[in-house]
Amino acid sequence: MTKAWLALWAALALAGCSEQTTAPDAAASPSPTRKTAAAPTKESLSIEQFRQGQRDSFAQRDPESDNVVDLATLPPRYRKQFKRMDADEDQRVTRAELEQSVTERFALADKNKDGVLQPAEWK
Repeated sequence: MTKAWLALWAALALAGCSEQTTAPDAAASPSPTRKTAAAPTKESLSIEQFRQGQRDSFAQRDPESDNVVDLATLPPRYRKQFKRMDADEDQRVTRAELEQSVTERFALADKNKDGVLQPAEWK
């Protein structure tokens, strides 16, 4: 994962979030290596904020609201990022593929495993 790619997704997530949350995703099961989630600051992102930003970005690119984004309809600057989410390589990204990708990318970026991305972790 390149730093520029992660920075782009973090910026999209920040742009898509209007509220700060302080609790980690309640549905996520705690892992033995995961620390208690730190409270996000103005400059940081919780997993839920990151997910919401990605969902908002996905929704903007899904005008039919069918939970599928066809890669051919995307502007060229977004194709590479969405193609990485296309797990079954069918030239379409589903909501399920998005959710899986978001979870994986956040876990890779969250170096200290505190459930919050700090600016230093995505730069």
